[in-house]
Amino acid sequence: MAVSHENASTYPGKELTSSNKKRLQIRSMELEKSIFPCIQNYEVLEAILLDIIKVLEKKQSADLHLMRKVKLIPHLVEICKRVSTCEKRELKQLGLLLSPVIKIILNFSSIRENRNYMYQTNRLMPLLELFNWCLNRTT
Repeated sequence: MAVSHENASTYPGKELTSSNKKRLQIRSMELEKSIFPCIQNYEVLEAILLDIIKVLEKKQSADLHLMRKVKLIPHLVEICKRVSTCEKRELKQLGLLLSPVIKIILNFSSIRENRNYMYQTNRLMPLLELFNWCLNRTT
């Protein structure tokens, strides 16, 4: 079932089209290049995330479904995972990226199918680990 959610991008039997498909595909590829194998430029990464937020502010259902197809969410979750392994000098820059990442995931999770996707593909676990890390961190 997790594999079907991983590959699902539309309602069953109904094709959703989005005017932002090309834009989201490009941002997904840019995001992947920016975070793998390590984050090279935090400013570029922040610009990519802010552009994705602009797309999602239109609140189009097709865009939210398309985010699964272009594999955007795994990249965002990967950014959340980096908090526990990043160097101390990079922690502040990475912390600034978490706000747009969480905002995108929050918008993504506004529809039931995407919440099921997050749950069944185990994308929630890194978010819970991030939350636990934040609670146990000394100020």
